[in-house]
Amino acid sequence: MAGPLATFATKAQHELERIQEWTEVPPELERKVGEVLGIVRRLRQEAKALSGHAKPALISGMDAKLADVRRATETFKDYVMRADRAVAHKYSEGRNELARLVGGTAAVAAGYFGDEVARHNPSALRDSTRSHVISVQIERGNDSSSRYAS
Repeated sequence: MAGPLATFATKAQHELERIQEWTEVPPELERKVGEVLGIVRRLRQEAKALSGHAKPALISGMDAKLADVRRATETFKDYVMRADRAVAHKYSEGRNELARLVGGTAAVAAGYFGDEVARHNPSALRDSTRSHVISVQIERGNDSSSRYAS
């Protein structure tokens, strides 16, 4: 069974992937910007609550990734609230660019949490449709040999 850290990392990864999907349609992100900020705020609180289960440096790293998403989302929100919509094409270009920033930041954070899942819950690498573990190449040697985790 996954411990609290792996459980949280899995949840965070899924939430960040959902946020990333919303950024693919900037008007949708515009409608859900408050929800995104709420999700990030809750995830940051949950990360800080892991103090008995994770080292302070790990909690700090998780919080930093989530803070990056929050900052990018707040930048998007500020732009949407203050932008001059009279020049529609400029507004759309700026909004779309900032949505890509939020999406990229969320993707980086989701990748980070995905790495934490793999590190703290190796059974997460199991393919639930098969009875074996997915092989992941972890190192390539100078002699073209490879080592695999299984």
